Amino acid sequence: MIYIENLIIGAGISGLSNAFFLKRNNRDFLILDSQNKAGGKIRGQYIDGYRLEFGPNTVLYNNDPFRDIVKYLQLEKDLVYSNPQVKNRFILKRNVIHKIPTSGFSFLCSKLLTFKGKISIFKDLFSKKNNHDLPVEDFIKSRFGSQIHDNLIEPFLTGVYASDTSKLSSKYSLKKLWQFQKESRSIIYGLLKKRNVQKSPIVYFNEGFGYFINKLVDFVKENLLLSCKVSRIEKNNDFLIVDTECGKKIKCKKLFISTESNQISKMIFDVSLKEALQKIKYNSIDVIHLGFEKEKAKFNFNGFGLLSRKKDNRNFLGVLFNSQIFSNICSEENELITVLVGGQNNPTIVKENPDEVLNTIKNDMKNLFKISEFNFERHFRWREAIPLYSINHDLVNKEIEKFNVNNPNIFINSNFLDGVSVSDCILKSYESVLKSLKIS
Repeated sequence: MIYIENLIIGAGISGLSNAFFLKRNNRDFLILDSQNKAGGKIRGQYIDGYRLEFGPNTVLYNNDPFRDIVKYLQLEKDLVYSNPQVKNRFILKRNVIHKIPTSGFSFLCSKLLTFKGKISIFKDLFSKKNNHDLPVEDFIKSRFGSQIHDNLIEPFLTGVYASDTSKLSSKYSLKKLWQFQKESRSIIYGLLKKRNVQKSPIVYFNEGFGYFINKLVDFVKENLLLSCKVSRIEKNNDFLIVDTECGKKIKCKKLFISTESNQISKMIFDVSLKEALQKIKYNSIDVIHLGFEKEKAKFNFNGFGLLSRKKDNRNFLGVLFNSQIFSNICSEENELITVLVGGQNNPTIVKENPDEVLNTIKNDMKNLFKISEFNFERHFRWREAIPLYSINHDLVNKEIEKFNVNNPNIFINSNFLDGVSVSDCILKSYESVLKSLKIS
């Protein structure tokens, strides 16, 4: 049996961040991962002059722990900031591409909303404070009307969570807006109070997010064991005993778990937590990269990307204009777009033959953006891509809180808790390490 003070299960961004902060604090640790490569959902390639990301394509550089990792690993010179000139975001409504309004004047002039839809935002000023979680659809419609929900909020959240807003938690998927209405009763008042807060930059790396992962792996590789799946976790007085399928039996004092909820439910000893975690569902996503020469398209891709509406029943959730956002994606004469397909609103398409899906999306993009031909294409499928923050997510959180009280030496910091973004995961990992340092 191996003894280690700190054991980390999962070598995605959360587990690697746990390891980074433990090493910075001179703590011994071991990371286990069932896969043969670290990084979790962060995967990328450089093919035929195009830099691809199959997981997250952009990251907010918005917290000190993230900046600490970048600075300590001397990666500041490798950061690529998003193009400050790229400000446009688009919504596809009934086959017409509309710019999302970014000012009061553009909001008044926008054809995304009727006059009735525009004045309906003032309902929020007279809305009561919500103390109990609501589905996003109900929450937004009650405060801003149907058009704001259908034409702005629903497309945006579908692009982030790939979820149906009638089943999505407002408290957990719209955290800032939920907090604004709790503090100020009105979301508009809350937004006005925060209007001068500086926005966090969006970043990438010269050689992609895989480069960032590789640098983290290099920092902790002496304590990393891949292709080693955990089968069972048991309590033994003040210690934890972890069985694996790679023949290792490990005894540890503190345990960090950074894997998907369904994997945790199979290994954890607590029956109530096991049942709660089994209720968390994940949405499947197809990621399709398409490259083409700029002169082959009639559409002006000067923007961040385009989102579709549920009402229009399109084959895709949204399209990122990668080469407009970051300068290192491809050569100047080419463009790269990333199309996201599937999710809760269209679960059947990600069960179809990948070649058929690819051809369907290529035809959609050709018609939408008037692209005559592509010179590059790639398809990638995630069976379990993004956790669903359902309306019952509070019950899951309460079960985890109860588990934490009884097991203060076990830290669960996966992306199904308090945010799915890379920066959210890094922050949660940092906070869990801080808590662990207080335990003798």
